[in-house]
Amino acid sequence: MKILIVVCLIASAHTALAQTNADQWVFQWGGQPRGILFGGTNLTESQKCAVRDDINCVMSNVAVSNTELFVFSPGHPHYGQADGLMSIPLKGKICPSAFPLAYYKMTNGMFSFILGNTECSVYTEAIALTNSFFAQISSLPATLIPFTNGFNFASMTVSQKRSTIWNPTIQQRLGNDDQAFVELFDSSMPNAPELLRFFPLSVLSFKMQTLEEGGDALLTCTVLGESFFEGNRKAESSFFVYVNGGWKFCPPIF
Repeated sequence: MKILIVVCLIASAHTALAQTNADQWVFQWGGQPRGILFGGTNLTESQKCAVRDDINCVMSNVAVSNTELFVFSPGHPHYGQADGLMSIPLKGKICPSAFPLAYYKMTNGMFSFILGNTECSVYTEAIALTNSFFAQISSLPATLIPFTNGFNFASMTVSQKRSTIWNPTIQQRLGNDDQAFVELFDSSMPNAPELLRFFPLSVLSFKMQTLEEGGDALLTCTVLGESFFEGNRKAESSFFVYVNGGWKFCPPIF
């Protein structure tokens, strides 16, 4: 399986191995400095700073033990351009699925990741999107508070519970049946502190998506974290959508 992973990533990220240079930016991972090499890109200093800060944020949730290294041997076609490939098997759970860290190289005694034009384009698009929706994105942390603190079901009205989520399928199935909706809500949402823990948000977690056939594109965010329901620790991804002037939790189904 590891061989298949390497082959797939090499095929899709061939352009990532554009020339590297001395433009090395440093972040901390696992208590050690790590470098970022912007090879063959035309990012501005502020964009590079934003990429470095986001990578630092994401990697703070990725333990070294949750990664796999594939070292290139002298006969490998990319030997000399990169020292190897790092895989994060839990991509999409502990870091965004679009997170670009893959190829690495030892430079000046430092373990450094290579970001080519393709990887940097992913980041520049994400940075432009988050800059365009700064106000909306800034309001998301407040929406997440009751999910980590726990909802007080007894103090919430049916209207408040309905306004917490947005899911056209659920609405179609339950319609105006408030009792059925409340039963599902109360049995599915966290009602105590620390049942959910969310990781800091990455710019790569935000997208514009069309969620309904013929509907408008909506700003969405996949919030990664962990749950501790029934004493079991589990990686989680929670989907939120900005609609009707606020962020709503969009469960796949209760």
